[in-house]
Amino acid sequence: MLNDEGVNGTVHIGIGTSANLGGTVSAKTHFDAVARAPTVWIDDQRVLSEGEFRLDPADDAPSPTG
Repeated sequence: MLNDEGVNGTVHIGIGTSANLGGTVSAKTHFDAVARAPTVWIDDQRVLSEGEFRLDPADDAPSPTG
C-alpha cells in the first residue's frame, strides 16, 4: 500500500488487477486514484463531508442529485 492510500480523510479507488492483492480479477493493468478531503454520498446519505465522517442521519442535507 502506498502512503497516500491509508491516510485518514481520503478515499482510495482501485480499478483493474486484484490478483496480486489476494483478489480474483486478473487484468492487463491496475489503476489507483486517491482523493483528499472528499465528500461522499452512498444511497442518498452523506457519509464523508470534506474528509470528515458524517454518520449521524440528523446531519444529512439533501444529496446534490436529489
